[in-house]
Amino acid sequence: MKYTMFHEQQFRSQVESALELVQQVLDVNRKPRLAEDMDHEYDDKYALAEFLTNTTIAAQMNILERMGLTGNKLPRLYDMVHVDKRSVTLVFETEDTCTFSKEQLVDVVKHNVEHVVETSKTSSSSIFGGSSQTKSQSVKHKVIQKCKEYHWKVSAQYRVFCYSGNDPENNVVELLARSSSTSIVTTGSKEAPFPQRTVHDPIKTSFTWLLQNIEKESEKQQRTCGFKIDRSKDTCRTPRRNEEIDKSVAFFHDLSFWFSTVKQHFIKHVETDILGNRNPANDATAHTNAAPKLTSVSDSQLFCPVIPLLEPNQEVPGSATRQEEPKSLLVLASPTGTTTTTSPLMSLGDIDKLLNEQCRTLDDTMAELTSVFPSHQLMKLVTIAEASIVFFSLGASSLFKQYQQSIEYIEEMLRKQLIAAIGKEVQPKDFQEFMKFHDQKLFAPQFAPKPFSYAIRRPNHYPYGIISIEGSGNDGKVEPINTHVRFLPGEDAPAMSIPINAATTIQMTGDRYLHGWINHRFGSSSTGSFTLSARARQFSSFLLIVGVMAGADQFSPKDAIIVQNKDEVLLPLLLNELPTAKEFKDAIVSLSPEQQRFATSFRGMQLESSVFGVCVIQLKPQMEALLGLPPDALTKEIRLTQDLMSLFVDYQIPSDLLSFDGSCEASVKDKVDCVKGHTKAVLDVIADAKKAELEDMEQIAKHHVNERLAESASWANWTGASTVHRGSESFGCTPSSDADTRRASPFCTSTAHRSSELFGCIPSSDADARRASPFGTGTVHRDSELFGCNPSSDADARRASQEEERRRTPVSGMVFLSMPLAETVPPRMSAMVDARQCSMMHSMMPMAPRPPAAVEVQTPIMVRGTAAPAKPPASASSVASRPTQVQHAAVDRVAVLMSQGEGAETHHSALDFTSIPKQLDSLFDKHDSDSSIRATILETGRPWKRMRQDNLLSKAKQSRLNKDDCKSEMDKAFDLLDALSRSGALPIAFAELHVIVAVTHCFENDVMGTVVQDNVNPIEKVEKSTLMVASTIQGEHAQELIGAGPDLQRLTDMFP
Repeated sequence: MKYTMFHEQQFRSQVESALELVQQVLDVNRKPRLAEDMDHEYDDKYALAEFLTNTTIAAQMNILERMGLTGNKLPRLYDMVHVDKRSVTLVFETEDTCTFSKEQLVDVVKHNVEHVVETSKTSSSSIFGGSSQTKSQSVKHKVIQKCKEYHWKVSAQYRVFCYSGNDPENNVVELLARSSSTSIVTTGSKEAPFPQRTVHDPIKTSFTWLLQNIEKESEKQQRTCGFKIDRSKDTCRTPRRNEEIDKSVAFFHDLSFWFSTVKQHFIKHVETDILGNRNPANDATAHTNAAPKLTSVSDSQLFCPVIPLLEPNQEVPGSATRQEEPKSLLVLASPTGTTTTTSPLMSLGDIDKLLNEQCRTLDDTMAELTSVFPSHQLMKLVTIAEASIVFFSLGASSLFKQYQQSIEYIEEMLRKQLIAAIGKEVQPKDFQEFMKFHDQKLFAPQFAPKPFSYAIRRPNHYPYGIISIEGSGNDGKVEPINTHVRFLPGEDAPAMSIPINAATTIQMTGDRYLHGWINHRFGSSSTGSFTLSARARQFSSFLLIVGVMAGADQFSPKDAIIVQNKDEVLLPLLLNELPTAKEFKDAIVSLSPEQQRFATSFRGMQLESSVFGVCVIQLKPQMEALLGLPPDALTKEIRLTQDLMSLFVDYQIPSDLLSFDGSCEASVKDKVDCVKGHTKAVLDVIADAKKAELEDMEQIAKHHVNERLAESASWANWTGASTVHRGSESFGCTPSSDADTRRASPFCTSTAHRSSELFGCIPSSDADARRASPFGTGTVHRDSELFGCNPSSDADARRASQEEERRRTPVSGMVFLSMPLAETVPPRMSAMVDARQCSMMHSMMPMAPRPPAAVEVQTPIMVRGTAAPAKPPASASSVASRPTQVQHAAVDRVAVLMSQGEGAETHHSALDFTSIPKQLDSLFDKHDSDSSIRATILETGRPWKRMRQDNLLSKAKQSRLNKDDCKSEMDKAFDLLDALSRSGALPIAFAELHVIVAVTHCFENDVMGTVVQDNVNPIEKVEKSTLMVASTIQGEHAQELIGAGPDLQRLTDMFP
């Protein structure tokens, strides 16, 4: 709970010590106890709060009375507030002066050394001998130095007074005042230790509230404490949380701070800064004049009568009358609406005894201080007067702390009772689980909230996967959120436009789901994390698009990804709360008309953009419609489906090259076989293109090697044989003879020799050449060809010619560019090939196996062939115009709608999803009196997480998709979507669109604080907001949503 200042251990320790004294003050048979240990009603807590506050007022006046607020001064202050209707301020005012008194020269003993001197004396007593005697004598030496002392007279005066209004000079009631002085001695410098005159800032606090809560009885002229809590105010929530208690706590806090500041002035400034600045030449003089310290003053013996005590309801003799004469300036009156004989509160006579005990301990402590500190009549800065102010300050601070803890104890008692009734301290997660359970009972079955978890499937088919929005709390438990759902069949709504790029807009005709989500937030704590989860089955795939609604029939995508083959993708969702309708109106009320119109327009845009959308497209059914196959034709064609996905995504092959182009009366098997044939033909073309490009890369490598070898030959002819030796050494071998030198020459006729020399080994014979390759001579020849040597046989030449002719032959309406690859490859690729060649030359060792032939190449450049193929593929228009048994019924329906153009809207009225937040905002403005429901914008965050299994034998691994990765995934998804829709010509009928409108019900406090401190039942508040959201989503009156039972009448009475 917020604002809690209760310290239970400290409070109970103070109460236990105070109860011992209470037992001594009251009768022996009386046994008052803490309020939590007594049976009482809720109204008794209000009476207890009033009793504690009035007791604190009387106890505080007892302290102020001894500071000078006597019985004849209180009426004047009372009239200032109640008669003159002016405020009263309590002020502590002080100033200091410092003047030079005299300069004095004193003797200061610097050294005091004692020396022992021995003297000897010899005396003769006869002619035969004599005797000697030794004496010792102590001699002291003193070193005395003349030193100047500077005497200063430091005077201090202060006063405590009250004044009314804003004029501190007139209409003043002085409580106490004193002037005193002392002499300060300094040495070393004549510079004044303090300024000549110092006027300190006055210490002020308001005294009005205390005087406002004093009443005067007309009969006895006795003034009583008149604090009461107005329970009829809207601001009154609990015995602790109400306007009157808040003001009382604030007043006593300010008064305690005023006393503490005054105390610090005497302890720090007077005792430490002024008296501690004495520096006489003789230290003995300073210690002789030492006085008692103000820091030694304590209030440990002071009794505090503010204790939250109750006792059993019983007849107490004399409880209605005062048994002792009150010694306090104020007395308490009977609680409003109760009598002392029936209330569990302590009687007035008991309170008089407790207040009298406080007065006694005040007087006893003052007597002890008087015996220790000098009289205030002496000219000293620290006397009994200053010690008394310090003591009163300590007493006022202790009184405030005890009062604050007693008031907080009432609230803590409520919290403990609520926990005892429930059995636990309710957390936000517990409240959310309760609301899920409660909504299932509250709403009719067809309108009850449902988990946002949907299987992606065709009717009577196994699901392709699942999507869900899940929330996780602090305990780590992950569960789908619950939403109010309205199902909108696709055939009853116009097509939804989804722009995937500047040139293509697809039409989605699937079903729609309108969701209303109510999130709860208590205090400043987080509502937890939420993620959009998408999971695909093995050998299944679908396309996920996330975005916002841009209109009644337009969906604006923001992110997209292909989910396939047991992928699990987690998209974090960010919640951005907008100001409530009331907060918005309050904020713009003082703006200009132009500014208001701007703010209103911008808020309208924010509300419309808060409609979050999730679109799921099934790929297999859409492929079947695209390729002219009947439904379920690709259900069991796993490899074909994977190949089609690869062709569409990786190579962006036009669907016209793959679709069925035979007779419509053909069987399903024949149609699938036809598509398989087209797919295989395209895959063969791609394989041939990769092989041809690999050969071109080999030609590039051959060309670069020949250039290098030619350069080496030219250098050898110019420099002679020694250079050849050095050239051979550069490749890792040293010729040992002329034969070796000839074999190192690049013009050697043996290709085996050249290929061996290239990698740093020089076979001495043909056998050596054959041993240089583990695959025999043919392999040596192929290795030589790969790295730049000419074929050694006519068969190799013929094979190269056939490959070139095959490469020029057009296949399936396409032809590869016949220009040399060296001309088509960009410079960056040429550099890559050159670098790869050099790396291979330096890294390969003798007798190394042949490098792998699979080289990653880019997609070959293709253009439309001029020569017509044997069987030209059907065009998009011809495929679209085929009989209906080939096309799906949903596709035909969309085609009809698209052909009707704008007239189609006259047949189906589309639900404008972007208008839902505005409707809710209007309802919240009208019925949300607490201004606690906020429209919430949903958007995806970064990074995404994807769990993917690379192959069936490996384990799934999690990877993070950053901003660039998400952009790449969206490009792939849109490329596939462009192919599946023939760039928007073919509608997307096999899809679902989930539209989410989110709001957040915000509570300022946590769950327990909302119930205990704010006295609010969050269940009823959330019920009201849930009914508003559900009725707007379902398009029904709120009464139609509630199931039969007592809840209908209860909610009707509560929210008419």
